[in-house]
Amino acid sequence: MDARIPGVMREANRENNNGSQNKSRADFRLPSSRWGDPEADDLPDITPYLIKKLGDSWNMKNLVDQSPISVIVSAVREHLDVMNPYFDILKDSQESWYQSWSYIYKIAQELDYAAESPDNEKFFSVSDSLRLLELQAHGNLGKADSDWEKAKINYTLEVDRRLAEIADIQKNIDLIKAANDVSSLEKYEEKPASFSSERKTGNPVCFSMFGSLFGCLNKREESVLPAAPQTEQQLKDLRERLLVEYNNNLLFKTNNLNEFADMAPAKPTGYRQELNAVRAKILHQQIDYNRAQSKEVMLHCVRLYVIAFRTYYLVYGDNPLAEEKPYAFASNVTIEKIQDDTDKVAGKAKDIFQQMIKGMKSHFSSLYCLQPDRCGFDKYLDNYNHIKQAEIRGAILAGHATDEMIDVIFPDFESPDIAFRMPSATP
Repeated sequence: MDARIPGVMREANRENNNGSQNKSRADFRLPSSRWGDPEADDLPDITPYLIKKLGDSWNMKNLVDQSPISVIVSAVREHLDVMNPYFDILKDSQESWYQSWSYIYKIAQELDYAAESPDNEKFFSVSDSLRLLELQAHGNLGKADSDWEKAKINYTLEVDRRLAEIADIQKNIDLIKAANDVSSLEKYEEKPASFSSERKTGNPVCFSMFGSLFGCLNKREESVLPAAPQTEQQLKDLRERLLVEYNNNLLFKTNNLNEFADMAPAKPTGYRQELNAVRAKILHQQIDYNRAQSKEVMLHCVRLYVIAFRTYYLVYGDNPLAEEKPYAFASNVTIEKIQDDTDKVAGKAKDIFQQMIKGMKSHFSSLYCLQPDRCGFDKYLDNYNHIKQAEIRGAILAGHATDEMIDVIFPDFESPDIAFRMPSATP
């Protein structure tokens, strides 16, 4: 890497004359609360809250319509802007560190430009078959919901009708309890229709055979028998009998209502699940389609990751992806790079630098090129790492690679003569 290449910064340019630093990006602000630093300096504190806040910038959930490259570049810049004051003061004491650090900005900018290039522009469209399945599932769900609404209305009306019957029975029970004569209770007795109609007409029943023998047709007044005297016992017996009948009917109706209440129409879920399954398939295809990148974009991803990784190792002397040793007696010998007080300032940005590299590696690993055979970022990174000539690796990182050098990283493309062109294949 050419140490003379100046660090190109986006939205946070450095003045060349006096080396003064402009303010960070307007859309990102450091937390107002400051934690005490035992080795105080004039730099903003990198607190656990700030690290977590920047870590959330890698979250790509619910960003279906947004390019993953734009999310990655934005997260990288936010991390760089926070760490930049800790590396800016090293431009005199540690020039190699500073030049390597500044170059991360430049490659992040080139990656952003490549992702927004018209040659890399693409649009996602749903296949006709999958769109037809979505329309069919949506129509089936609409009909099922409509039928359920009708069934729910009918169910509610039936419940109201049965509640009204129970209310009438309870009302009659209260009236029976309050009645104080037999005639008031007789109207609550259920009798055959012939008897009730005779009671309403008030005419005596005379049969022709008996009328001819006894002359009842001509002597109406003699056929009427005197009413039996009303007693308290008759009133009590009739009330008790009616209460038994009405209470049994009330219990029967109530039990039926309780059983009917458990038969409420359930809202159909199968059609909803079918629609969600189709939409999930469309969403998965869209996310997968956005992960497909051109050869140019993938090359800048490799360059950005390698430069960031090497800069971290140059400053801190260890692997940013290495896991912590599980045992106390395990070897943990690293190359100590931070020595004097000036270098220790850069050491304060180690955690956030490590978080940035891990986030880059995780998200770059989800990207792939459609050619050949949907190879992913890790495959191309391995191809770069297996290049033996240091001059070739340096030229690739510096952005001066020839087509032959690029073909080493991206072999077997259908059009190797076109170095940076979005393939025409569809996902």
